[in-house]
Amino acid sequence: MEPAVSSRKAAKSRGIGKEAPKPLKQYIHPNTFFEALEASVVGQPDMKPKLAYAFSHYTAFLDDASVGRPLPLLYGPSGAGKTYAIELCCKISGLPLSTIGGAGVSPAGYKGTTLRDLLSEHFDTHRRSEGVIFIDEIDKWCRGYINQYEKGDPEVVNMNMTKQAEMLRYMEGETVRFLEEGKDVDSLKGETFDTNRTFWIFAGAFVGLDRHINSRTGQEQISHDDIWEHAEPIDFIHYGMIEEFANRINAWSWVRPLDATQVITILDIQDVPKWKTLFAAMNCDLDLDFSALATAASLAIHNKRGPRGAKMYLNRVLGDVYAQAGRLGLDHVRVDGQVMTQGRLEVDV
Repeated sequence: MEPAVSSRKAAKSRGIGKEAPKPLKQYIHPNTFFEALEASVVGQPDMKPKLAYAFSHYTAFLDDASVGRPLPLLYGPSGAGKTYAIELCCKISGLPLSTIGGAGVSPAGYKGTTLRDLLSEHFDTHRRSEGVIFIDEIDKWCRGYINQYEKGDPEVVNMNMTKQAEMLRYMEGETVRFLEEGKDVDSLKGETFDTNRTFWIFAGAFVGLDRHINSRTGQEQISHDDIWEHAEPIDFIHYGMIEEFANRINAWSWVRPLDATQVITILDIQDVPKWKTLFAAMNCDLDLDFSALATAASLAIHNKRGPRGAKMYLNRVLGDVYAQAGRLGLDHVRVDGQVMTQGRLEVDV
């Protein structure tokens, strides 16, 4: 029997017979996210790898908290694909998602939706502290924005600094016990929300941030678009972000404005198929000319509205054309740049 024991010891020393390490339960490789973003999100070469990293990092964190938790900030113009990219990554990972615009958040004790209410809604919907809570327009909590658009109103500044301070508590991992305030719903009685398990993602346009970057770097010769890549936490602090808030962000990504060609591509991928399906439902063939998409994109770029604005222009005209085609019983319509400009079909009846 002894040789057998010795043999087992020898095998164990060589690694034979050892149990294989258990695979992580929720971890997702960054390439899974990156490849999906590359396939579906137009442009944004800086955002894609950083968002892929952040989501992969968070899935690893859910399995082993010792790896730490990512806290990303996406900054740049609205309508450039931030929300779409986050929704895509949530779909891939199966993570629950709650979103709110920073302007829609009220300070604690005020009427409206507070950050605590957001936690209540997330938990009531998903029954867990984990998942993504995406807060857009975080720049509207900063003095830099308020000085430009709210005339530096001291009361507005104080209210938004209060929002930042409350958000900071949750970023640091405060445990929230529900039903301590009147707004908590009865179904949450006895439940707690561990904000240290939440994947917070922040975003904002931060209009005027480039001035702070230029002042710090002295690199006025760098183009307006490229200077944004050089942003550092100190620039956001000068913009009006609480220092502790800025220093806890550990993934920064500049989201570039899209050009007309990229906006057209987004319309072609995301909107054209929907409209063709809708027209086909009433037995009408929709011929959506390239010039129609180009007109919508051009209007959006001119008015600094981005893809969201282009979708709005396209939807406004196509909605009227759809109703017109249905009223006239048309089986084929062609929408080009002229129709987009006029806002309606010219039909001989």
